[in-house]
Amino acid sequence: MTDSTGGDDLGEILREGERTGLQFVRRYGHPIDRVWSAITESDQLRAWMPADIVGERREGAEIRLPFWPAQVEKYEITETEVTGRIEVWDPPRTFQWTWWRRAPVRARGRGR
Repeated sequence: MTDSTGGDDLGEILREGERTGLQFVRRYGHPIDRVWSAITESDQLRAWMPADIVGERREGAEIRLPFWPAQVEKYEITETEVTGRIEVWDPPRTFQWTWWRRAPVRARGRGR
């Protein structure tokens, strides 16, 4: 059974057994082909995503997500690449993928 909370602009936390995920659903005022390019093509990803997506574009494919050099430098990223898997590939409607990275949670600023 899947338990979910949230549903606002910040995303939705999904829980299924021991697994936890975060889902974002967005609506854009652009043609679907333009949005599809923005979320799947390296030259378009650079404009908004901190990492590239490297690997075959198909359901079940293992992917690598190397962080762009500018992001590595700006945020002092020590683990410069993470791995993932394309869960759903249904152009140009659905691109669902997961990634794996252990990340410590640290409070900054007012969140301390």
